[in-house]
Amino acid sequence: MKKLLPILLLLVLLTGCFNEGPDVTIPSETPAPSDTNVPSDLTMAQIIDLICQDVEVPAYEAAELTDENFEYSAFIPYEEGLTGYKADALINATAHSLVLIHSENGNTADLAQKILDNANPFKWICVSAEVTQTAYTEHYVILVMSSAEIVEGLIDNFQSAVNDGDATILDSVSVDLLAINSEFIAD
Repeated sequence: MKKLLPILLLLVLLTGCFNEGPDVTIPSETPAPSDTNVPSDLTMAQIIDLICQDVEVPAYEAAELTDENFEYSAFIPYEEGLTGYKADALINATAHSLVLIHSENGNTADLAQKILDNANPFKWICVSAEVTQTAYTEHYVILVMSSAEIVEGLIDNFQSAVNDGDATILDSVSVDLLAINSEFIAD
């Protein structure tokens, strides 16, 4: 009996580490991202749901960024006039993060570039995001760190979801894990 208990505990732990979780289901009252008449009075959480619609993202829960956690998620210090929400994967072993920032100051081009320059695709333990990309409109900035397929889908949905004019997409940054592993092995 004493030998069986540690084995059972190990199996439970391993099952939790490798479980990817269910896909996200979007509430039906959220308009489709292809709808050009998306209401401008949506909450940030509803906009994130629109951005994620029809993209196979890991399970997430949209959460507001506070003064204390803003820099950890957005990779820039909090400033007056910024509001942010994040939608990270609920399973920590999955490298996925979406951050949406609304700026009352209209300085979104500078914010997007600073975020892209500072973003850390290795912020998770033992996993990293394959691609990091930012885009911006007049009042919104999005940061996505995930697999290439997910990043592409979320960035594609961004412009119609925020309903804030044309989106400018900054060059993505890809992580070459083979090159990084080769460096560690060579050392």
